[in-house]
Order: sequence, then C-alpha cells, then structure tokens
Amino acid sequence: MIEKERIEAVKQGVDMVALIKSRGIELKKNGKGYVGLCPFHAEATPSFSVNPAQNLWQCFGCSTGGDAIRFVELFDKRSFPDAVAKLSGTVPMLQAAKPAPPADKEPAALTAKQVKLLSRVIEFYHKAFCEDGRARDYLTGRGIADNALFAATRSASPTGPFSTSCPRTAT
Repeated sequence: MIEKERIEAVKQGVDMVALIKSRGIELKKNGKGYVGLCPFHAEATPSFSVNPAQNLWQCFGCSTGGDAIRFVELFDKRSFPDAVAKLSGTVPMLQAAKPAPPADKEPAALTAKQVKLLSRVIEFYHKAFCEDGRARDYLTGRGIADNALFAATRSASPTGPFSTSCPRTAT
C-alpha cells in the first residue's frame, strides 16, 4: 500500500503543465490556466483545461479530469501504483537525497584577469552612478539613496564600498 503522504507529495510536487506538455499535448495560456485539445477523445476546439494553481486538469468535452496521477493512469494506460511510482521519480523531494558538498570547501579564487575585469566593471558603474544624473535618478527611484556608495574614488579607481566587494586574486 502506498502512503498518503507520498501520494499527496506526488500530486503537489508534479508540474501539471510540464507533465501534459511532455506528452506532446499543446497547451495555450488562457487567463490563469491553460487550454488545449483533449488527448482522450477527438475534438476540433479546445475543451481540455489545466489549472496550474490547483494542479488539476479537466476536459469539458468528455467529462474526464483529475490530478497528475489520474492523467498518467489514463494517458500512459498504467495502474495507480505504477503511475505513482513513475511520477515519484519526477518529484525532487521524493528522489533519493544526494549527498551535500563538503561545507569546509572554500570557493575558488578569481584569476588576476577576472579580478582586473571585475575592477573595470566596478569602475564603470561607479563613474556612471557618480556622474550621470539619469543613473542617480534610477537608483533614487529604486529606493537607493546611500551617498556613501559613491564617496571614495582615487585616480579614477573606486576605493569605496564598490571596491570592497571585489574579490582578490588567487595566491
């Protein structure tokens, strides 16, 4: 017997739109949902509706509907346990946990070339934000009005907070 928690995790964890599209069914955005031609009967106008917010689908032509598990049961002609097993592999929280990378590993240092490039980028933006009124207006409009960011420059190279965010070269 399959646990209720596993069934609910599958129902909520599967992206219904992606699942249906992966079966070759063309869906078009229609308001908050999607519509397309029903794969379970012949039709000329779309009556197949997908509600991604509730993770449900419904065909108003043949009155078929349900969740991700029911879709796989009908479309792939599988039993309920087989459909749950198949979909379990697509739900990240149900897949086997992968070991986390070691936490003691430090990020790789940038090369001298990368630091030089980053310094040039910082210098460009520092100059733009200090000298161009449009850039200042943009930042002010975004709620950024800390003038300390633009305070310190030395020989056209920033030495203020912009430059402190620049990583140093590898030793």
